[in-house]
Amino acid sequence: MENLIIYYGMKVPKIEETRKLSNTLVVLQSYHPIFAQNFYQSFFPNCNRYVYWNCSKVHLSEVIDNKDIAILNTDPIWNTLIVDLKHKKTREFIIQNAISLLESDQVEGLFVDDLDVWSNTPKDQVVLTQLIEELKSTYGKPINFIFNRGLPFWHKEKNLKAVLLESVYPEKIEWVTVSELDWIENLMNLNLKVLELNDVKVPLFSMKYFEDQNNIAQSDQMERRLELKNRLTEVFTNTILTNKGIDLWPPTLQI
Repeated sequence: MENLIIYYGMKVPKIEETRKLSNTLVVLQSYHPIFAQNFYQSFFPNCNRYVYWNCSKVHLSEVIDNKDIAILNTDPIWNTLIVDLKHKKTREFIIQNAISLLESDQVEGLFVDDLDVWSNTPKDQVVLTQLIEELKSTYGKPINFIFNRGLPFWHKEKNLKAVLLESVYPEKIEWVTVSELDWIENLMNLNLKVLELNDVKVPLFSMKYFEDQNNIAQSDQMERRLELKNRLTEVFTNTILTNKGIDLWPPTLQI
């Protein structure tokens, strides 16, 4: 699979252009009219269609009338609530959200976001792994996945079809802090081991935000930064067809 399109806006793309696409993974939010009105397959007949599912967070509107959902914290950036997946009723709610998306029969799988919320400790990782397994058991049919980051879970999912490394890309190496540099370097080392363990070539995609371009390059550890930048360039051979923001279609698809 060579291309990835992620779109979180509300506009409809040019259907005459979307129907020409192939070898492309497409991710839409469930609120997009193409998905909500069952036109996903009509617009992208030759693509692999996925729908966004957040395994760790919900919007406030989803919990106003549901007192059974256990909340851990808030995410003011995205106006969402981080839920407690150790809580049985909360897990059931999150799982049912995923199943309702899959039952539309328009998609072949889920784009799973915010895996990193439950990546910090081995105990947290067990909680999220159990959630994914409960989802697959409850749904009862194979589910394909695209993971956004979530490195500890890659080797545990045999139906992992692609990985997005949001905000990890070669140019970023020039301006990240040393601690962030350590994290990315560790990510790259583990990533190579994961791919070898699976013996499967899972496409890796990087995505950068337009506002990242305003950061100032760092002057420390230049040799290390150059080496890591070259390694990232070698890994990210796949093209992401996202425009300057995830609320814009690629230029060729815009009306």
